[in-house]
Amino acid sequence: MLADASLISRMKDVDPDRIPEDVQRKIKKKLASNAEFTEDKVATKQAAARSIAIWVHAVSECTEKSQEVASKQKYVNEMSAQLDSALSALKVKQDQMAVVVKKVTDLETQLHESIKEKERLENEKILTEERLDRAGKLTTGLADEQVII
Repeated sequence: MLADASLISRMKDVDPDRIPEDVQRKIKKKLASNAEFTEDKVATKQAAARSIAIWVHAVSECTEKSQEVASKQKYVNEMSAQLDSALSALKVKQDQMAVVVKKVTDLETQLHESIKEKERLENEKILTEERLDRAGKLTTGLADEQVII
């Protein structure tokens, strides 16, 4: 294996994200079952193999972390979809609320205008009653003087 001239090139070309799950399981099983395949123990037998052991452990850990990231990314995507849905629903509710608020504002404006009109009519009623009272007094006064109009 160490005599293979293209080994380093092939090692560089390995994409930990593209290692099939069955291969990943085999690598983990082999690493777990072989206590002798650690950086220090391999280095005592052959120094060049130490780097390969480090690389194998790193690739194994990288694929494991990549799976964790993928599952978390899937969760993030699901939550983002839920957030988008919730934001859409919120937008609809805010639009509906804006319509209701506009109606309430229009009704308040109409109420204030109606109150002003009522006050104007009450003042006009009072003024008319005062005029009728004065007209009645004038008519009575003129009747006493016997002035015919």
